[in-house]
Amino acid sequence: MSPVGDDGGGLLVPCMHCKAPPLFLCPATMAKYRKIDPRIWNDEKFQTMAPLDKLLALYCLTGQVNRIGIFKFSIALAAEDIGLKPTEIRERLDRVCHTLSWSYDPDRRVLYLPNWWKYNGHCGPKTMTGLLDDIHDVPQTVLLQQFATNHTYLSESESATLEGYAIGIPKGMASQEQEQEQEQEQESSCPGIGIPGQDDGKTLRYEDEDMELAKAIWSLILDLQPNRKPPKLDNWANDIRLMRERDNRTRKEISDLFRWCNRDEFWQSNILSTSKLREKFDDLLLKRAKSKPSNSKPGDEPKQKLMTAELAKYYNPQTGLDYEAMKRDKVDF
Repeated sequence: MSPVGDDGGGLLVPCMHCKAPPLFLCPATMAKYRKIDPRIWNDEKFQTMAPLDKLLALYCLTGQVNRIGIFKFSIALAAEDIGLKPTEIRERLDRVCHTLSWSYDPDRRVLYLPNWWKYNGHCGPKTMTGLLDDIHDVPQTVLLQQFATNHTYLSESESATLEGYAIGIPKGMASQEQEQEQEQEQESSCPGIGIPGQDDGKTLRYEDEDMELAKAIWSLILDLQPNRKPPKLDNWANDIRLMRERDNRTRKEISDLFRWCNRDEFWQSNILSTSKLREKFDDLLLKRAKSKPSNSKPGDEPKQKLMTAELAKYYNPQTGLDYEAMKRDKVDF
């Protein structure tokens, strides 16, 4: 393949997209190409990495990356592309980030490469403006503030352009838990419905069925992780109510999706609370749809524990469901 600006015979010509001068990449062309300095193989930190860690690092630089070095990074997609298990990708990503001083936000699934502009900058303010449009596709994360204030390797004009975009980036981002607390504080002053619960002085609202579903979800988690610390089920029941009222989910949809997560080799160790289920709900629906065999039939799935009010009397917060009593009473699960 001829390099950009080369007509194949060694003659440099302007870019076909925007008539940029030879050797300069316009935003349209840069959407397809990424720069990797061959000196990376002589880098001391890179040389200390295991072979598969090097492969993952190169994948991060060329796979899901955008044009500005801060981007949404899917562990599942990386596992599929490279051919490793998601759990192994996650472990190796931690090592790669530590070695190369990268940053990863697992909650927002955003990867940030602080030295990106060293090899992808020097493009001028006009091209920089086009590249920075990629910010709009990055989920809100605390890493955006680091990106906005990192002007290393940028020219004065490029820094000014970045500063212009940084104005619209919030100074600090709230975590999922903080957002939930703020939501609960706002709702505490409203008339409640169903059963009120108390948690650190904040009034939570939910119905009996929400608490029963919360208990059933915790029981499924406890089956896989018997030593896990019990959660505040009032919070979980409130999460379920929010999913119903704010996100238009039914209890059956919530129950069915969590049961799928609980059976999935990867998600069973990553979806361990109702707040995380709510945060990832749409993504999980897509993952579940892709995982279903085309020839599957209703009833092919293994039987799962019923998430109904019938379970409540067999539930203990410390030990989970009493299976012996359920068998004695011939409760299907």
